[in-house]
Amino acid sequence: MQPGMFSVHDNWFGDCPVERKALGRHIRTLATLPQADAPVISCYFNIQSGLLTESVRFLEQVTTLRSCLEDRWRLSFDEANRKIRNYLSVEASPLIKGLAVFARSGSSPFMTSLGFRVPLPHWILAGPTPNIYHLVELEYAFTRYVLVEQ
Repeated sequence: MQPGMFSVHDNWFGDCPVERKALGRHIRTLATLPQADAPVISCYFNIQSGLLTESVRFLEQVTTLRSCLEDRWRLSFDEANRKIRNYLSVEASPLIKGLAVFARSGSSPFMTSLGFRVPLPHWILAGPTPNIYHLVELEYAFTRYVLVEQ
């Protein structure tokens, strides 16, 4: 791992269920990530049979999203997008049905991913901070979650 890079999945517990409060800690970590000189890409994926089901749609959304960014953010966006695409090229555990990935490049690089046994909506956004909407939604919709390590 590069200096300054932070990863939530260092705290994963393999296939063991993680209580709701553990997901809450992950949400708080993401919510308190300091802003930097580069955007954070927040991606949510529906994974079936260990494969990303919407890869063409993801590429189209990345292209559209990139075109809407300020010029000063595009290089960092491209670097973070490469990290995400490299990560997605590895086949996921068959236990994972939903995946949340957050990445930032620039002077304060960051990347983390959370795998779930429940599907997540396919969704991508870039902004100054991670978008945690779907994680918060999960926290309140379910009483227990399972985070799995790939």
